[in-house]
Amino acid sequence: MLDIDSLGLRLGRTDIGVPMQVLEYPPLRRPSHRRSSARAEASRCRHCHQVLDTVSALSRYVSKLLLDKSDIAVDFEGVALCRTGELCIVQIAQLGRDAVLVDICALGERAFAEGRLRELFESEEVLKLGYDGRADYDALNALGVRMRGYFDCQVLYCTRRDQRGGRRDPFVKGLGAALVDLLSPTEAASLTKIKKTGLQLFAPYLGGSYEVWRARPLNPLLITYAVADVAYLHRMRLEWRDAVPLAKMMQISKTRIEKFMVRALLILLLLLSLCISSYPLSCAPT
Repeated sequence: MLDIDSLGLRLGRTDIGVPMQVLEYPPLRRPSHRRSSARAEASRCRHCHQVLDTVSALSRYVSKLLLDKSDIAVDFEGVALCRTGELCIVQIAQLGRDAVLVDICALGERAFAEGRLRELFESEEVLKLGYDGRADYDALNALGVRMRGYFDCQVLYCTRRDQRGGRRDPFVKGLGAALVDLLSPTEAASLTKIKKTGLQLFAPYLGGSYEVWRARPLNPLLITYAVADVAYLHRMRLEWRDAVPLAKMMQISKTRIEKFMVRALLILLLLLSLCISSYPLSCAPT
């Protein structure tokens, strides 16, 4: 038995609590031949991509996604990505198709209006696979976009890991850890190199700068990094889907984001209150 609320708190330990729910998971099953075929499909063209930097091209692409209503893997890159940061790239990948990078720096708000990204992300009929989308949701929220139909693969991975280990791990696991468990040693080593190279370009703690996401043309190493973030999410869901029923996964993912947004709002209000209380009366306007 697993306590959903405890799982939510573990995945976002400073989130606001919600009423406890209890969920009993089915035992893990051996991969079937059909699932092996799905793995091959999910891995096809995982390093291929195309860049969309015109509204007309983006609108055509999104219109097809909305018509197909097929699952998509999504991720986002930018400068200090959150409600106060800047969204620069949106990555989208269908199962077995080339990944698409949408250049938000080039398109701006038109990407969400005429390009129909707002309609896509707010659609309940298109499932979005992501990995810990709390900061991504925050960034979209700042643009007036409320992402719906989000499937958090981090919840899926942590639940599966707990099942296999027979205990509840108190720490969250990043995408890198999940991919090491998902991929072969050769694939994992190759991906680790890609991720390390990309991080060195933009992560301040490694001497990089987030500003590289604004530079055009975009560094090919960053493109490879961005594509890798969505390349394996379909495979992750297909291989581990028995760990959590879909309806419960969607509810946990939604609750997790809601708790994060409530917490973020409370922190913002607290900071605002502190600023007001520390404002010198002598400086107040008369």
